[in-house]
Amino acid sequence: MSSLDQLANPELLKAMSTADKMSAGVQVTLLGMGITFVVLMSLWFAIVIMSRMINGNPVKQDKPVVVVHSALPVAAIAQTVSKSDDEELIAVITAAIAASLNTAMNTIIVKSIVEVPTRQSAWSRMGIIEQIQSRY
Repeated sequence: MSSLDQLANPELLKAMSTADKMSAGVQVTLLGMGITFVVLMSLWFAIVIMSRMINGNPVKQDKPVVVVHSALPVAAIAQTVSKSDDEELIAVITAAIAASLNTAMNTIIVKSIVEVPTRQSAWSRMGIIEQIQSRY
């Protein structure tokens, strides 16, 4: 007779030693955890199958990789920006502000453009950009 069978009978349970009771308790624990694990894995498998039936298999598209090679350092590029580029930048920023406020562009006057330093690391910024781009 196994120790699990002895746990079912109250008279045999009283006759068992503490070590036998502990051994039977470990067996019951492992059996319960094993059954729970198998049931959860089967539920997970069923959910995966149903989601694939509903949504279909998503086809992963390879995104094109764009590589930009620059012969000049960033500081040199920033110095070569002409006044016409500044005017274009001001026009773009003014248009973006007007579009977000639903007003006409002639009611907005951009007096200065100042870059605001970020306190985020490059890894954090790239993570945010990837999350935003993955939504669409």
